[in-house]
Amino acid sequence: MSFIKDHWIRIAYLLISIAMCATGANYFSEITGSPEKLNQFSYIGTVATLIALLIAICEIFHNIHVSKSIQRQARQYLQRAENLDRTAFSSECLCSLDEVSSYLHVENYLVALKCFQHFRRTYARFSGSVQPHGLLGKEIERVEISLQTGTHTSARAPLTKATRSEIQNGLITIKGILEEANLKRREDYVSQKD
Repeated sequence: MSFIKDHWIRIAYLLISIAMCATGANYFSEITGSPEKLNQFSYIGTVATLIALLIAICEIFHNIHVSKSIQRQARQYLQRAENLDRTAFSSECLCSLDEVSSYLHVENYLVALKCFQHFRRTYARFSGSVQPHGLLGKEIERVEISLQTGTHTSARAPLTKATRSEIQNGLITIKGILEEANLKRREDYVSQKD
């Protein structure tokens, strides 16, 4: 069945060519009633030319059909690869946020800020947007500013518990948004495979 589906144009022109040959053989004696060899040669040449023209036209249509099908498959594979890349980048972002959280617990704000900036750059690579929009964009901006504030603290003037809690809540919100987006991508990928 797959063979017929892939080569239906060739099968069609083969059947038409056979029908044209049978028609030519059927009416051969009527058309070439005079014994002149030139008429016979002309008739055979005309039939052969028509068959060749039909084959050429049908091959063009077949190649167009094959090209479109290859193009469609290539798009599907490219889309799948992009989804896998986004999932990998999303996992990397989530790991970076976990590192930020762990450095925040030990009050190492400088390293936490660097990890967060790594997260932001990685997110920009996979999202295709340098500046995130909506709630995610606001949370990223707020957490980064709070972490920058934390780098200027000292033992005498530590970061307040409210600010630390605000940073943790922001990290949890960002992780939730990314995990939800990652789950949606995964569902889309699975539905594409079916």
